[in-house]
Amino acid sequence: MQIGQVMLALPNAIALTGLRAGVPLLFMYSLFSMFTIHLLNALYCEYKARKVSNGLYMPPTLYDHLPAFPQSLGGCFLVMHDF
Repeated sequence: MQIGQVMLALPNAIALTGLRAGVPLLFMYSLFSMFTIHLLNALYCEYKARKVSNGLYMPPTLYDHLPAFPQSLGGCFLVMHDF
């Protein structure tokens, strides 16, 4: 499933479960989403800290781009496991 399909299917899923079960499920879904964002932020901060400590991090300039999620995940994974 694509991300957009999941977002569009969520209201239908809540409607099928009913209001009594749907509201707590939506609250839990929101908490899990916030926790995932926290983990991704921590992963990126660790990736950047490792680049700075190794001297590989260059300060951003006007023409640089922000690293995407696969770049930070791959960089952190490769540094931690030395593949």
